[in-house]
Amino acid sequence: GDITIRDSSFVENNGVRILAVMINAKALIERSLFWNNDILDNDQALVFTSSEPSVVQNTTFGQDPDRAPTNGIYAYGANLDLWFNTFIGQITNESIHAQNANTLDMKGNILYHAVCIGGTTRGYNVSNENSCHITSATDLRLVDIDLLPLGDYGGSPLSIIPVDDSIVVDRVPAGSCNVADDQRGVARPYNTNCDIGAVELNFLLNQPTSLNVTSVSGTATLSWQDNSSDETNFQILRKGNLTQ
Repeated sequence: GDITIRDSSFVENNGVRILAVMINAKALIERSLFWNNDILDNDQALVFTSSEPSVVQNTTFGQDPDRAPTNGIYAYGANLDLWFNTFIGQITNESIHAQNANTLDMKGNILYHAVCIGGTTRGYNVSNENSCHITSATDLRLVDIDLLPLGDYGGSPLSIIPVDDSIVVDRVPAGSCNVADDQRGVARPYNTNCDIGAVELNFLLNQPTSLNVTSVSGTATLSWQDNSSDETNFQILRKGNLTQ
């Protein structure tokens, strides 16, 4: 029968010559996380081997910067659509590998330090590298993609979100946004247009005013003026290169 995987996490599946998930049927994988799956041989997080049409959407693939790179999706003889996913950090292995695939269509994906073998773009993909076959007029290559690290930004499982001024925000016209929500279940679009990637930014990362940083013996102290009246706690999030 058909397979549906939704709101699931596949994390720290480690071993030799095994896979995190292998699917030989029509499948829908959405709103899920595949992270730190260190498989030493045949190291694929998600493998499709059926010619039945399958979809992966609103899902995040990757690993911590200090982990050995692993493959993201491997499609063998499959018919697979990749809609609005986020691939992080597989620079020496393949984020997306299509071998003898009937079709592997990609749209609205973030490909951060990603490598692709095969696949056909359907537009609105973005990569900071030049190693994926994204050549549509609406695709972006060799651009900075400002993202925050994997964390709890609402919903389950953990996700990766863009910063307010990231190039992926509001990039896809609503008429071309063929997913109704994001990895957290947030409705798309939040504004007029949809965001590229697994997560739709639905809040502003408000910055405090009068931010001061002092350092004493290697310890940093921050002080600031709050811009709202009802906050009870704060988060300090690093903006920039996720591999540093």
